[in-house]
Amino acid sequence: MEENERTHILNVLNKCDGRIRGEQGAAKILGVPPTTLASKMLKLGIKRNHY
Repeated sequence: MEENERTHILNVLNKCDGRIRGEQGAAKILGVPPTTLASKMLKLGIKRNHY
């Protein structure tokens, strides 16, 4: 399950050119606050240079 979530977040980050915040950011697309996305990324081992 975590691997699916990780893959999904990475795909969205790729589409957003790595942007987490703002109108075109991954957090907005995923429907979560940017701080929540950042926490999930940390938990899943996603670093800014992975996407």
